[in-house]
Amino acid sequence: MEQNNIKYLCQEDLIKCGLLDYSAAVTDVKLALISHTNQETLSDKIAIDLSYGHKFNALIATNGEYSSCKWLGANVENHKDNLQRSFPMLFLNEKQTGKPVAIMEGSLISALRTGAYVALGIEHLAKKDNNVLFIGTGVIAKAAAATIFSYEASRNKINNFNFYSRDQDHANNFKDILTDKLNITGEINQVSDLEKAISEADVTVSLSNTTETLFNLSNIKPNSTHIHLGGQDDDLEYIEYCGKNGKIICDDWAYVKKRDIQDVAFAHNQKMILDRDIYGNLGEVITGLKKGREGDEPIFFNAVGLPELDLYMGTRLFENALKIKDVGIDIPVYKKSNWILG
Repeated sequence: MEQNNIKYLCQEDLIKCGLLDYSAAVTDVKLALISHTNQETLSDKIAIDLSYGHKFNALIATNGEYSSCKWLGANVENHKDNLQRSFPMLFLNEKQTGKPVAIMEGSLISALRTGAYVALGIEHLAKKDNNVLFIGTGVIAKAAAATIFSYEASRNKINNFNFYSRDQDHANNFKDILTDKLNITGEINQVSDLEKAISEADVTVSLSNTTETLFNLSNIKPNSTHIHLGGQDDDLEYIEYCGKNGKIICDDWAYVKKRDIQDVAFAHNQKMILDRDIYGNLGEVITGLKKGREGDEPIFFNAVGLPELDLYMGTRLFENALKIKDVGIDIPVYKKSNWILG
């Protein structure tokens, strides 16, 4: 790649570079969380919320070699026009010089790095043998399924896998992808009675954008693990219960409070939980600074999404691209230096 060129990698290019290596995606996220915990990175997140689910975000991160910025616009109503919910692009720069080196289409990067939270949550926060329930069958649910069944540490903790969807076409598509694309041979069950399914699940995973309360003290199984990646669907008393009787774990509590759009932040705003009720961050559990599941205790894991996740996954894909012939498009920043710059 020439000095003044940027490599553009579309989704098909990224797949050639290992984007669909789901286990590697989990490793990327784990390394990002470890680096974040060890303060080896700097990051920030800027968001403009126009309404619920309608936003523009910039997620910025830097480590020893690279810096990244993921820019996206999103609207939960896009499905009405047969559009995907969000349109992310990932920009990668050399840290030392600031020189831009890559632009990547970010949809699958965003989905897989988010889905990897579920694999790590099951690995560190769930019991040994689990009845797992997904609520939602969209893009993030598919990404989460791909990671949990491709990553040995989470796959080995799953006894039964169930899912719930209000849209039968989405449900059929989800099950077909799990069996045909992911080659999952275990039993995959669609459930119709959501209340019953929640009450029987050892791990519940919130993956929809609903604002309807789905999880509360009357239906969720005591001492279960709840992984929150979805909308505003948790009863605040349930969150309070986890804070007082078990563990609330975040990817980063400071980011959750700053973003202030999730139920755990709402519970904090209403003083139902205090800062001291937050047990810690997932990176602290992964590095051994804090313990994960220690026995029969309710665990609530809330992820808001750290910029480092995109940086680490994007770095791996870009460095793979440099080793592959004829992948991506080299785009010139300028063909001839302008007199101001020369």
